[in-house]
Amino acid sequence: MDYTDPTLGYAFRLPATWRLDRSVNPLTFFGPEGRIGVTTQLLQIRTGGIGSQYVDPASRETFMAEPGATIRRGVLGAEKNVVVCEWPDHTEISAVRDGVQYCIVHPHDADTRAAIQCLCETFRFPPQDRAANALLKSADPSVQTMSAVLNATSTEEIHRILASSTAVQSTRHGKHGTEYVLKRPEAERRKWWQFWKP
Repeated sequence: MDYTDPTLGYAFRLPATWRLDRSVNPLTFFGPEGRIGVTTQLLQIRTGGIGSQYVDPASRETFMAEPGATIRRGVLGAEKNVVVCEWPDHTEISAVRDGVQYCIVHPHDADTRAAIQCLCETFRFPPQDRAANALLKSADPSVQTMSAVLNATSTEEIHRILASSTAVQSTRHGKHGTEYVLKRPEAERRKWWQFWKP
């Protein structure tokens, strides 16, 4: 089956026997034997803005690392800013492109692994302007700031956006410029869905 997200515009292919279940949130696909309440032949996808401190894959690796999990880098479509976190019973794939995080969660049964391989090989990201516009529609000020930065046409405009945003604060002024961080307290270790803003 071919899927194209109607809002953001990313697209991918799954085996023909897989299906989208529109009654489930987040976006959920089941294999031929998969259904609600069964923990095989299942994959779920969430997309959203991500805190600037987690855009770098090394930061996400540190954030996602937990006892019993294996962290490695991966590839989703043409994107290499991908962190894969494997637990004994499931895997989380976190890819970031143009300020949007794509998070895919799936169990380890053979049918789902084959579907994930197909998805990863065929995944196509939306154009940068479409990603920026989708972020701009978010009510979260930090997401709106990220979108405005993505649409900026000069370094000066980026600095002006960051300096005027209520979602960031300047922390250091030096010969290399000003460093900006989100105005968010350092959180305790969180699960995959908690990368997104509330």
